[in-house]
Amino acid sequence: MIPFFVVDRPVSLEILKGFFAESLGKKFGILTHAFTSKNFRKKFRNFPFETPLKYVGLVDSKELNEKISQNILKFVDSGIFLQKRISYEELFEAYQFLNADYGVIVDFLNDKEKTLHSAEEAIRFYRKGKWSFKLVGVAQGRTIDEYLECYENLVRLGYKYIALGGLLKRNGNSNYIRLSCEKFLKDLLISVKKEFSPDWIFTFGIYNPKRHALLESLGVWGADYKGWIFEYEEDYSFVLDYLGSLDIPTLKKIELKELFKIYSLQRKKCSFYYSNDNEKKIISQLRKEIELKLLEFNISFQFFRFRRVRDNLMKYFG
Repeated sequence: MIPFFVVDRPVSLEILKGFFAESLGKKFGILTHAFTSKNFRKKFRNFPFETPLKYVGLVDSKELNEKISQNILKFVDSGIFLQKRISYEELFEAYQFLNADYGVIVDFLNDKEKTLHSAEEAIRFYRKGKWSFKLVGVAQGRTIDEYLECYENLVRLGYKYIALGGLLKRNGNSNYIRLSCEKFLKDLLISVKKEFSPDWIFTFGIYNPKRHALLESLGVWGADYKGWIFEYEEDYSFVLDYLGSLDIPTLKKIELKELFKIYSLQRKKCSFYYSNDNEKKIISQLRKEIELKLLEFNISFQFFRFRRVRDNLMKYFG
């Protein structure tokens, strides 16, 4: 089963390029939507060739980029949660520009009828052109029976690639979105496999390394993973684990460790209480002081963040 990392800004691609470079031979994917910035769309289109290789002990070369490219699939969707709508002509042209391997129809959250109407329009327009991406239909519904009915109609329309959407729900009024029900997911996948025996199933939004074995056992081909970018502690207390390995004089390391401890404690304090302007100012000043000291050794805050995320990904996929 292939994990697809959700990306929407250049720094995400920079982090992943280093991880992919250290994981050659393994298949991964990157997934974005059609409404990202113009700058990002260019970088996604040409990834990994125009993305710099940072904080990795490898030489950035054409050969390395070609090896990475051979193992990466690109998936682009219409941004269902953004609630933006454009014509299929515009959407498919965006997919084409992004060098998508897979492009997704416009679907509607838990709405079988509207999704099927859109799917009919999409495949009709798709067949008129010479598109290089594979068109992906999406089954939506509120019950397993509705999902199966939607899936069956997508097959009748001629879809060879069908994903399952609408499996997430918002956590209260927050921006945090999670899997609505683990049992429902499992029952739905079992039902789809039993009814249709597909060789290809993609599940939107519900990938987690802890769920990898389950999804693979249920025949899922790919799933996207949004939470990977948050695989580090926001307060940067983890930096203390890395300072020892850096080529920095001992006294400077001790000084930096103390500064990072103070910085981390201040960040934790602000995570428990609403931070006022004075607290924000203290954090900003501490960060600037640390950055100046790191700069003496050509190191940055970004170095630690990149390394932490990659190390955690290596634990899951290495």
